[in-house]
Amino acid sequence: MPSKIVFSKPISSILLGILLLLLCVLPCFAHEETDSSTDSEVAPLGKLNVRGAKTSTVKVLVKYPSTLANKKAVIEILLSDLATNQPITGVNITAILNYFPQIEKTKEALSNPLFANVLPTEEKGNYLAEVIFPQTGRYKLTLIMSKPGLDAQVIIPNIIIPDSIPKPVENISLPKSNKTNQFITLGLIVLCSSLLVALAAKKYLKSR
Repeated sequence: MPSKIVFSKPISSILLGILLLLLCVLPCFAHEETDSSTDSEVAPLGKLNVRGAKTSTVKVLVKYPSTLANKKAVIEILLSDLATNQPITGVNITAILNYFPQIEKTKEALSNPLFANVLPTEEKGNYLAEVIFPQTGRYKLTLIMSKPGLDAQVIIPNIIIPDSIPKPVENISLPKSNKTNQFITLGLIVLCSSLLVALAAKKYLKSR
């Protein structure tokens, strides 16, 4: 009887060592998958920048692809009722862009605001504006909205025109072989844990 208990000690040590090794290996599989999201102020190529604002009655969503200076950009404006979330149609919108100069000498050259022509689309509550930004930097977008029963204005201060558009971050998924290895590793962890618990329980019962 004592020999069995002594024999279980090295088995327990081996199982514990295997369990610790598997726990160290498991994060290696998990870190191979990367997140495609970014905290940058400028959306990568192929993605849309999204900005939002609201008044007491209107919710405004502005979407636009990252663009460079002196290139035509299309800004999508979506209007919806703040209470019902229903699209708002028939709104006359004036879009005004003001440049925030980074260098003092550029203040005079771009002190005049840019006006964009805003037109409704076939989709309810959806409007489009075309604009050419004269140079890189930060712009403030002011939207003046009016229709019978509606007179509102919102300011979106962070329209960014970069020096270069960041490349998209690839969403790297785990290869099938690595996913299989991950499942095997998890299975071995569960097995080793179960065996350790069983050995500990058996030893406890025999000691009583």
